[in-house]
Formats: sequence, C-alpha cells, structure tokens
Amino acid sequence: PEDLVNVVQDAQTHPGRLLLFKNQQQQVDYHSAFAGYINGCSIVINHVETLWRPLYDFCSYLLQDLPHAYCNLYLTPPGAQAVPAHSDDRDVLILQVWGAKQWRVYGSPQYLPYTHEQLGKGDRSVPSSVLQEPVLADTLHSGDVLYIPRGHVHQAHTTDAPSLHLTLAVATHDWTWGTFIADAFNAVRGARDPLRQSIPLNILQLLHGQDSGETVAAPQMDWAQAKAEFKTRLDAAFEEVDFEG
Repeated sequence: PEDLVNVVQDAQTHPGRLLLFKNQQQQVDYHSAFAGYINGCSIVINHVETLWRPLYDFCSYLLQDLPHAYCNLYLTPPGAQAVPAHSDDRDVLILQVWGAKQWRVYGSPQYLPYTHEQLGKGDRSVPSSVLQEPVLADTLHSGDVLYIPRGHVHQAHTTDAPSLHLTLAVATHDWTWGTFIADAFNAVRGARDPLRQSIPLNILQLLHGQDSGETVAAPQMDWAQAKAEFKTRLDAAFEEVDFEG
C-alpha cells in the first residue's frame, strides 16, 4: 500500500527508527530498507505512530486513560523470523494488519520484569527450559489481535506469505510501584544531607549478611535497630516528596 511505502521511506530519514533483521540478527549492510526486504530482511519501525497520523491519533486516544502507549511496525517476508524469542517489560497487543504469522507464547520466568530483567535482549538469554512448552501456539490472520502480558516470552514467524503487524506497547513498567518510589526518592535524595552520609560499617555488614566482629569500631547493632535507622531516614526523605507536583 502507498501509505506503507511512504512510512518506510520516512522512517529511513530518522536515524535509529528503522531496523532490519534477518535470521534473528540485526542487519546494517543494506543501502535501503526495500533492498533488505527483497533479500529476506524484516523491516521494524519503532514508534511508527510518529510517522503516520492515523496511528498517532490512535495512540493519543489511548493516552486519555494510559500514561504511556506507542506502536512498532513489523513487516516480515515469507519464511522468516525477525527477532529471537524474548520477553518485554511491557504489556503488548499484536494487531495483525495483513498476511499471517505463527505465534508461540511461553511462561514468564521473571514476574513482571523491569527493563533490565528482559530476556532475549542484550546478554540475558532465554533459558532453553522456558521454550519447551508454549502456553499458546496459534496463527494470527488479518484482523486478529493477540494480548501478551508483560514478562511472557514469545516468538513469531511467517510461513509461505509475508506479514504486516503492529505491536501496541502499553509501557506498564513506567508506572510500577517500584519505579514510582525510586523516582520519588531520587527526586529528594540530593537535597537531604543525611542521605549523603556513608552507611555505618556495622549496618553495612548486616546488609551483606556478615558478622560485625571486633574489628569494627562502631557499636554492635541488631536488625531491629538497623531497620529503625533505615525507616527514620526513609520517612524523613519522603516527607519532602511532592506527590501532587
């Protein structure tokens, strides 16, 4: 379709926005996305909603209720798998636009992973045991939608026909309790002098599961005292957090 051609051409003018994958490896040697596709590469466009107004309007509508949502585009030639099995730090909806794609969804080795806990990306591989038995194996056709919860390992490939699908990412890792607390704490820790002080050695050794021993000059402290000290400093820090700002 003409819209797709225009989006691909536009994406090539934005460094890092369009990626090519072949045999589950990123490719960098093609002078154009279409040349790569003809030679068996999948075209991946991240944040495609910034390049096509209908998708921009769609994501904007979702942002009335969600803090963060965006779309990625995957154009895959016949008999190909763009990326290896992996997990994401977000919930995703797979929207099959045309063609067909076979999906396998597995369990979640890490409960609701943060970004650094994603598998199949960087140096964090997916354990082979996870890929033994999928919890879902099905083929999506034009108009089908598949929901993959955050953390579930998944992979997909085409058979004898090409496929175009959109991945609607709902970035739930952005508004976890852990992220909120960490961001709130980081916002105030630089303004509070007590938080800049080093942790006393006796508490530090407790945190590392070591006995303080006689070599530590500071007095012995048990877990109850250490927790009380930690809570006092944490409470004082969060008293300054502007939760409404």
